[in-house]
Amino acid sequence: MDPDIQKNEKHYTASSQKGSSSSGNEVFDIGLECEGVRIQPQAGKKVRVHIYNMVNQGKNTDYTIYRLSEERPTSTLFEVTQDPGTGLWREKIVPTADGDMLYFDTDHFSIYAISTARTNNNAPTISSGSNNVTLDYKGSKQLSVSGESVTWGGGNDYVSVDQSGKITSKQSFIKTGSATITASNVGGTIAFNVKVKPTFWQWIIIILLFGWIWY
Repeated sequence: MDPDIQKNEKHYTASSQKGSSSSGNEVFDIGLECEGVRIQPQAGKKVRVHIYNMVNQGKNTDYTIYRLSEERPTSTLFEVTQDPGTGLWREKIVPTADGDMLYFDTDHFSIYAISTARTNNNAPTISSGSNNVTLDYKGSKQLSVSGESVTWGGGNDYVSVDQSGKITSKQSFIKTGSATITASNVGGTIAFNVKVKPTFWQWIIIILLFGWIWY
């Protein structure tokens, strides 16, 4: 922590005690004392926190800092909520990350909790095969992609898809058709071009047994 305190005849001590919460977040009690009495800074300060252990969680990590206090913060810049479990007020601060350090500005020293969340910046990729898929009429096939938090979409009167990536050909009077199926996350979208075709034996049913009516 770098409070940037101007030294004078009084004795100032800056401290930062590290701990952890029951949820696994790292917690810092940042304080400033003058002659043994805990005080607050007279102006805004830039705080620097070392996060080496948290950096190991991966590069795609978002950091959020919450200032915890018994009294409601008067901040107009950050989101302020009250924890229903502890009754403590939580002031949300979005820090700046630089390597293994976090930086944030504050005018009030208190207890701060650092929360991490993995983010995914990579678009889905096809695990095997290509994005051009042939599907038997009334058949099913599993599409497979690599990526986090993938949502499947698309489809039409010929093809449907569920959230596992399984595509299914629907029964229709016209036995052939095509559809576009998409796999998306925050990083981007990949599209599959699906064509529906009856098999040889299905064509026999359709042509010889009037299957275009009932099949």
